[in-house]
Formats: sequence, C-alpha cells, structure tokens
Amino acid sequence: MTRIFLLFCCCFFLNAANGISQKPAWQTYKRHQVRKQVHKIAAQMEKGGGIDDFAVGFSGTQTEQYDRFLRLKQIAQTEELVALTGHPASIVRGYAFWALTERRYKGLEDIYQAHVDDREEVLFMQGCIINELPVVVFMCWMKYEQQDLSRCDQ
Repeated sequence: MTRIFLLFCCCFFLNAANGISQKPAWQTYKRHQVRKQVHKIAAQMEKGGGIDDFAVGFSGTQTEQYDRFLRLKQIAQTEELVALTGHPASIVRGYAFWALTERRYKGLEDIYQAHVDDREEVLFMQGCIINELPVVVFMCWMKYEQQDLSRCDQ
C-alpha cells in the first residue's frame, strides 16, 4: 500500500512540474516589472470588455477603454509595455503590443513570434464592427498597420 501511495505522489508531482514547464513563451508577466499606476490601468482595461479603436459605434465616439489606452501609452515606459505583453488578460496583451507598434519598438518581431500560439480570443471594436479574434491575429493587424492583412491569416 505504501508503494502505491509513493507511486501516486511521484506521478502527481511529475505531472504538476510538467504543466509548469509547458507554459507558452508569451506567459511571462512579472508584476514587479510594472509600476503600480501602470498596473492599475491594466487592471481597469482587463475589466473593460475588449479592445476599442479610437472611434466606435454609430456615432464614432471615443470610449473610456480607449482613454485608458491613451493613458497607458503616456505613462508606461517601454519596458513596462514589454512586460504587459505577457499579462494574463488578452486585452492588456493586445493594448500593450499596440502601444509598442506605435513606438516602433525594435523588439516587436520577437514579441510577435513569442505570441504565435496565443490563440486566446479578444473582442476588437472598430467603428460599428466587432471582431472576436485570437490575440496573435490582433497583434498581426497592428504589426502590419492593417494594410497587408493577408499575412494575418489564422
């Protein structure tokens, strides 16, 4: 009976360790690398429902969610945005990547490649159109500035 118990324990711990080592490359969020005020904006974004473009809806209004993005771009340092691309929330990862594209961050390709398997869905609202798409596709749209979307096939 003791041997069976030991065998069970070994299998359990090996399986748990295996799960940890199989984390996708993009799941690297280290909260300590992000200042409190930046993390607070990210937490608000996470609850915001999706990624909004600068004008949404029939009237083309700017949303609070997009205002948060503007604050994030203004306040966050480049290193913090890089850290946020590993955030658990797909919305935050998307907005952080978008901000880095606007800054013409030199390591953008490395971040994009790390997210190739980032298939978590995110809502993206542009004007009156709402798309639900994998984060990696959103990142591709931002990377190619929505001009050569054929590169972003799922």
